[in-house]
Amino acid sequence: MMTQESCVDVPFDKAALGAWISRCLEVPAVRDALGDIAYPSSRNSSAHVNKDGPTFCGDVRGTARAAEMVGHAHRVIKLNSHFKKAESQRNKEKAEKEQTTQKVTKVEVKEEASAPVGFSLGAPITTELSKEEKIAKIETQLKGLGIEYQTHEHPSAKTVNDMMTHIGHLGGGFCKNLFVKAKKAHPDRPNDSKLWLVVALVDAKVDLKALTSTLGYPSKGELRFANAEQLKTSLQCVQGEVTPFALINDPKVTVSIVLDKAMLEKDGLWLHPMTNEASTKVPVQGLLKYIETSGRTPVMVDFAKE
Repeated sequence: MMTQESCVDVPFDKAALGAWISRCLEVPAVRDALGDIAYPSSRNSSAHVNKDGPTFCGDVRGTARAAEMVGHAHRVIKLNSHFKKAESQRNKEKAEKEQTTQKVTKVEVKEEASAPVGFSLGAPITTELSKEEKIAKIETQLKGLGIEYQTHEHPSAKTVNDMMTHIGHLGGGFCKNLFVKAKKAHPDRPNDSKLWLVVALVDAKVDLKALTSTLGYPSKGELRFANAEQLKTSLQCVQGEVTPFALINDPKVTVSIVLDKAMLEKDGLWLHPMTNEASTKVPVQGLLKYIETSGRTPVMVDFAKE
C-alpha cells in the first residue's frame, strides 16, 4: 500500500481547485496528457486531494514527470476555458443580434399593416351637390395636384356626341366613359371587384368581348355594362355623368381603370367634372397623375387593334 509520504504533491491555483478535477475529466486532451497519473490503475493507485491542491498517488513515473503532466493539464484547461469564454461571448452577441432583428421585424410589420393603400384625393363629391359645387370641388382638387385645366359650362350633354356639339370647336380629345362589370371574378386577382371604368376617345370601337380577353377574364366572365345602382354605389355618379374624376369617390380602390392608348397622343382631354352641364379639359399627364393619386395604375389598351 502506498503511504502519504510516497505521494507527489503539486500546488495548484486555489481559486480553481473546486472545478479543476471535474473539468480535467471532461477534456479529452487532459486525459491523454495525464495518462496513468490522472487515471492510476485500480490495482495499486489512488488519488488524494489536500487543502494545498490535488495530490496524485500511485504508479508515478517521477516527480519531474508528474509536475510536467499537471502543468500541461493546467495549460490545456486554461486554453479550453478561453475557448468556452469566446464561444459564450459569440453566443451572447448572436442572441442580442437575433433579439434586435426580431424587434425591427415587428416594427416593420406594424408599419406595413397601417400603411395607406395609396389613395390621397380629397373628400367625396356626392350626387346631391349642385353643378357649381361639383365643378368647384373638382377644380380645387386639380389645383392641389398642380394640374392645369379649363372648364366650359354648357347645356346638359349626356353623351360625348352631345358634348361635341357644344365644345367640339375647341379641339382636343373628347372622351367617352363606360362603366362595366365582369360576370365572374378574375382567377388571378384576389378580391377582384370585377368593376372597370373604361375611358376611350369618341371614335374608339370598344369591343367588350375582346376587352374581356385582354384583361385576362375567362370567356364565361364576359364584361357587360353595370347597372345604375352599382354606378351610384361605387362612384357616386349617374348615367350621363360618368368620368374618371369620379375616382375621388372610391377611396377603397374597388374600381379599376382602362385607358385608350390613343389618348396619349392628344394635347388635352375633355371630361365631365361630375356634371354633364360642363366639361373640363386637362393634359394627358394631368389625367395620369390624377389616376395615380387615386391609388391606381391604368391598364393601357390599343382599341385600334382590338
